Amino acid sequence: MAYIDQDGWLFIVDRRTDMMLSGEVNIYPAEVEDVMRVNAAIDDIAVLGLPDDEWGQRVHAVVVPSSTVEAGDVLAREILSATARSLAKFKIPKTLEFHESLPYSPTGKLLRRVLRDELTH
Repeated sequence: MAYIDQDGWLFIVDRRTDMMLSGEVNIYPAEVEDVMRVNAAIDDIAVLGLPDDEWGQRVHAVVVPSSTVEAGDVLAREILSATARSLAKFKIPKTLEFHESLPYSPTGKLLRRVLRDELTH
């Protein structure tokens, strides 16, 4: 997924296969991740769509917390509250969980497919 700005520059923002469709609205993980990534409590983040009976997909965040904070419900609420100040309501993750690390390829690409498979099986 990409766009061209008014000066003619092409910006690639996300992969179509990573796009989520929730309630007939397109949501791009990179946009949500960029907003969440500025939080000092987050070392790494992956946002992906998980199956949802009502909406088709729900926005789900997998967070690797900073070593200076304690992962748990309090931190999750703080992260989601901060995210709500910068994103439309439908883009805010409906669910969030903490992991110690995220899967990456040897070249440093986030393996969203691997993570999605782990979460849905």
